[in-house]
Amino acid sequence: MKLRRLAVVCCVGLALAGVAGCGLPVDALPQPIPSDEVPPALLAPTSTSPTPTNHGSRIPVAVFFVAPDGTQLVKTTQWVIPKITPQKLLDALDSGPTSIEFDQNIQSALPPNASLVSGGVTNGVLLVYLDQSYESLLPNQEPLYFAQIVWTATSLSNIKSLVFYYNNATVAPVLGNGSIAPAYLVDRCDYAQLAPPKTPLNCPTQ
Repeated sequence: MKLRRLAVVCCVGLALAGVAGCGLPVDALPQPIPSDEVPPALLAPTSTSPTPTNHGSRIPVAVFFVAPDGTQLVKTTQWVIPKITPQKLLDALDSGPTSIEFDQNIQSALPPNASLVSGGVTNGVLLVYLDQSYESLLPNQEPLYFAQIVWTATSLSNIKSLVFYYNNATVAPVLGNGSIAPAYLVDRCDYAQLAPPKTPLNCPTQ
């Protein structure tokens, strides 16, 4: 038994001597290691914040699509290259909801191949030329179709109302209540029934 204990003591002593011989200090008590001497692999990983979506030099604009319930509009934010023009708003509307908005069941009453064209603004009135996709609309689509265009265009402060042309003729749009507009000029109040929730409107009493 004494021989075995002596052998163990000798082995431990040789091991410590070997460690000291390798240049590593042997301390009786644990000692803290300076931070600049800690191997990189042992350092705790630093936390990183999610990278925000990079829109570059693009600026936000309000574009109105159809809410998931299909009965009213919903305001979305799209990004366009400055400066903002009526045509860029119409192009954003033509492009339809983003993939994220589509996954949220946000829709558009505009046909997928729609191509609206701005005819310019005169005294606060925007002229919009409709394309052939207008003929493919179902009757129940028309109120939302015109509402989307009117609400999106009038998000620009210099546009108060719209007039629509198709095949070189003025179009009498369908209003938010489903009736035909008595006049060619329409604005947001003509589509108050389809307004996004909690959107203030100062419209005259009908």
